[in-house]
Amino acid sequence: MLRKEFFLFTVILFSFWPLAESKTGDVKIQIGRNQISQNEVFTIKIIVDNEYIKGYSDFPEIDGLQKRGTSSSTNTSFVNGKMSVETSITQSYTPRSQGQFKLKPFAMKVNGK
Repeated sequence: MLRKEFFLFTVILFSFWPLAESKTGDVKIQIGRNQISQNEVFTIKIIVDNEYIKGYSDFPEIDGLQKRGTSSSTNTSFVNGKMSVETSITQSYTPRSQGQFKLKPFAMKVNGK
């Protein structure tokens, strides 16, 4: 489970990222910028290495922010004849008003894991 504290305009972030080399199906969650203006978006991104995203659970609801939609991307590269694929899904949020908001700890399932 990824644990992060998020405060809009005054933010304290705590994260624990794996230091291991990427393997097939490794899942990372990337939290967007910690300060945004009212007309900007905050994002949460799921990134999967060397496997396509076949399914995922709902992104978290964040009090004071509204979900605005998702986007996806796939990047394929060949290095020394070896193919690697990185797929991602990004959820965008916009603030409903000015203030500070907290992203509570959350867990997500990606590809059944």
